[in-house]
Parts: sequence; C-alpha cells; structure tokens
Amino acid sequence: MSINVSIYTQIGFILITLTAFVLFMRAAKKGKISEKQFRNSFFILLTWITIQGILSYLTFFQQDLHIFPPRLAYVLTPNIIMTIFVFFSEKGKRFVDGLHIPSLVLLSLVRIPVEIILYKLYLNHAIPELMTFSGRNFDILAGLSAPIIYYLCYIRKVGTKKLLLGWNIISAGLLMFIIFNAVFSVPSPFRLFGDNQPNIGLLFFPFTWLAAFVAPIVLFSHFVIFRRLLIIKGDIY
Repeated sequence: MSINVSIYTQIGFILITLTAFVLFMRAAKKGKISEKQFRNSFFILLTWITIQGILSYLTFFQQDLHIFPPRLAYVLTPNIIMTIFVFFSEKGKRFVDGLHIPSLVLLSLVRIPVEIILYKLYLNHAIPELMTFSGRNFDILAGLSAPIIYYLCYIRKVGTKKLLLGWNIISAGLLMFIIFNAVFSVPSPFRLFGDNQPNIGLLFFPFTWLAAFVAPIVLFSHFVIFRRLLIIKGDIY
C-alpha cells in the first residue's frame, strides 16, 4: 500500500499539526490554569503526538487492515478515554475551566489548511471525495468563520453568548460529521463508505495526526466552549 503525495504536502501537514499544538498551548498559557497544569498538558500532548507519529512512520496503521479491533482504535480509544477523564474528574474540570476561550476559537483556523490538504489527498487517490469540500465535508466553513466570530466577540465586543454558542454548535456538528465519514471510510471490518476510494491517506505519516491529534483537539475545544457557556454559565472569555 502506498500513496503518492509531494514532500511539500507532508511538510505542510506537519506544520498544521505543530500549529494546532501551539494554538492549544496558547489557550492554556493565556488562561487561568496553574503552571503545573500547563507543564503537564504540554508534556502529555507532546508525548501523545510523538508516539502516534512514530507508529505512523513505522507503518503500524497500514498493517492488518481487517483485524478486530482495527488498529485505528489505538488512535481513537485513548482520545475518547482522555476526554472523558478530563471532563469528569475534578482535576480535569479545573484545567478545562481555566482555558482561554478566545484562543480556542482561533484554534479552528487550522481547519482551513487541513481542508486544502485533504483535497490534495483526494486528488492523489488517497481519500474519498466525500471527505473534501467538493464532497460532503463543509468543515472549512467553521475555519473561515472563526476569525469573524473572534472579531465580533473579542475585538469589537459586540458578539453575544448566543452568537458564540450558535457558531460552536454548527462547527462541532460539521467536525463530528466529517469524523464519522472519515472513520467509516478507512479499510476495516466497519467500512461503510469509500467503495471506489477508501480512506487510506490517514494511515500514513504524517496524516495520521489528523485523527490522532488535530481533529480531536479542535473537537475538544468545542466541548470546552459548551461547558463554559451551558454548564458553568461563565463568560465568553
């Protein structure tokens, strides 16, 4: 199994992953979390990114595509477990509630270059068209609207909680929709889509980071905003 993508596309996605990491850590740094929480989150995320990058580089996810559970579970399951732990443990809640919401809004900017990379992967027969903006992936709209929401809410300060909540609902929905399509397009016993072209691109380095880190951290940011606005009923900052 192989994909034909340029070195520039690969470097581009590495930079996207690093950008997502930096923007999230910016949300932690500018927030109200402790220095210890910042160091711990930095170490945990960097370790996770490194481990998944090594596994992907060693072609771990390209092997035994039809076994149960699929090897992609080694990407998805830890993300789900960690998210549940963070949102339901006292230490996790303190971390989440201290994050800087404006920075989390800006984190969605990475969705713009991600969609460009996905389109390039489609043109190189690495993913199905349904995962791109020419198919049924409209997640780029969340990325394009993020700076507008940031400007209205945090520069002009005319945006309301309802505006931010509405944007967050739509953006989270768009992301969950493409995650669903992507997961069930991967060659596995559970594949539902991509009969003509399955999603093999995300099995290769560095694109595995989309499923391992970039998409989960953006979705995590939406959950943080939901908690801030709906559960603890805090301000939009």
